[in-house]
Amino acid sequence: MSRLTATVTQGGADAFAQAEMATALTGIKGTAYQVLELSLEFILPALSNFPVQAAAAQRLDVCITRRSKSAMPNISDVDVIRKFSWSAIYQTAAGWSPVFNPVSLWVPQGEVLVVEDPLYLQIDSTATTGTWSAVVNLEYEVKKISDIDRLSLLTLSLG
Repeated sequence: MSRLTATVTQGGADAFAQAEMATALTGIKGTAYQVLELSLEFILPALSNFPVQAAAAQRLDVCITRRSKSAMPNISDVDVIRKFSWSAIYQTAAGWSPVFNPVSLWVPQGEVLVVEDPLYLQIDSTATTGTWSAVVNLEYEVKKISDIDRLSLLTLSLG
């Protein structure tokens, strides 16, 4: 098993942020990475309290995709490999907000293959003053595939 790691950070003034996760698969024929596990951890001290003390409902998303994006994609976007989302409301005397867990883990239930280089990480929050920084790890095994299967995977999200 091998690991790819990248960090994505959204500053307090950023509407959206994106970073690249290099896979070194450019021009490599007959090879794919089979995703075994995807994990993320928000980094301290850049981690703000979630929710930030604001009256509006808040949302925080981290996503890994096959193609570059100009805004946080919906989960139905064919490029999305995995999207993590949290939402919370401001705590009041009559209610409470969910506990925010700064570590998340996903193990695919089926075969997820990667042939793209790079992959892209996105981070977005509806909060306007927080700084969010997440380290994303992709655990994988190398898998041999045919050139036709590789080409099919590369063109899958173009449609």
